[in-house]
Amino acid sequence: MLMKKQDSDLRAKAQILLKEGDSIRCVAQKLKVSTKFVQTWKKRENSKRKHGSGRPSKLNTNVLQKIKRCLTNKKNNSIRKTAAKVGLSNSSIVRARKKLHLKPYRIGKTTFLSDKHKQKRLQFAKKNKNRNWKNVLFCDETSIELQQSVNPKNNVQYAKSRNEVKPIETFKHPVKVHAVSGISWYGKTRLHVFSENLDADLYIKILNNIIIPDARKIFGNSEWVLLQNNDPKHTSKKVKEFLTTNNINFIDSSEWPGYSPDLNAIENVWSILKQKVSERNPKTKDGMIKILKEEWKNIDDSILKKIVESMPKRIKLVIEGNGSKTKY
Repeated sequence: MLMKKQDSDLRAKAQILLKEGDSIRCVAQKLKVSTKFVQTWKKRENSKRKHGSGRPSKLNTNVLQKIKRCLTNKKNNSIRKTAAKVGLSNSSIVRARKKLHLKPYRIGKTTFLSDKHKQKRLQFAKKNKNRNWKNVLFCDETSIELQQSVNPKNNVQYAKSRNEVKPIETFKHPVKVHAVSGISWYGKTRLHVFSENLDADLYIKILNNIIIPDARKIFGNSEWVLLQNNDPKHTSKKVKEFLTTNNINFIDSSEWPGYSPDLNAIENVWSILKQKVSERNPKTKDGMIKILKEEWKNIDDSILKKIVESMPKRIKLVIEGNGSKTKY
């Protein structure tokens, strides 16, 4: 049985077995190769292949470097465009890419941070670098669309032809719901799902009926702090007066740096929740709400602990990067 890949390890093993006294047939059986293969390498002094005698490869060092510059220095590049530039075939460019160990990656998008934004992030990080994040309740809201694709680049189906891949039916006007909750190292509050626009009055109602009562159960007699972003609903005078009246310690939303989802741990939990809901593929609004609440309950506290425990590292990275974004 001839092997497709007769690498140097296999050749070396054959030579070792022959030196130990095994016959050609015995070695061939042990390595599952042909007797001709064993005979060939019995005559050689080492296991290295002889230099081939065919036409020299077009992919010499200079050409490889030129291809590397073409592929890596520009966005919106392709194998076809590179092949046209260097005067080679598409298949040659593919072989060159493999030799250069280059892989195609989708270019991600990130929010632009001005110097002012970076400075505010840096100030926030320095002010909170010694904070005990275990006693913080991260509170925020999010929106979820019916049949929302959490990660579009994963929308791939392997098939023999395009005809086998059926398109996904989508709504012209997608159904959307909103959700509010809070998470901490000790646990999470209930998830409140709603369809109306969230204003200060509704937000206060949710805080009063769900977030604050649940937070008091979670933290018990321990002191805790409410963290919100700088959304106008959070920074409103009504909300601040409500929190002060109810003796709720909170990080002033006006201190929150804009465009900083990486500093609010609940954003990572929203991502997990949306992925779980997307996998179950709800077909109706009521079905989506039911699945949202089920999956929220199913998020294990160990996940929350791990996410909250990353906060000191996030703060450190912001300080080290002078306010730049983090990988979170």
